[in-house]
Amino acid sequence: MIWKITRRKHNVVFVFGKQAKVLREMLGSAVVPDRTTLEKEADEFEQYMLKKREETLARGEKW
Repeated sequence: MIWKITRRKHNVVFVFGKQAKVLREMLGSAVVPDRTTLEKEADEFEQYMLKKREETLARGEKW
């Protein structure tokens, strides 16, 4: 059993045998967050940062 993991452009890792099986089981049972929840958190963080930026600029400090 061969399992190929690709990260970035030139970073390729091949995992063989028992390691591949363990890794597949680990990733298969991983909790995948809901996409809408992630987008909501990103929007909240963006609003938070925009508010901080406004406050910082209002005080006359550099952003």
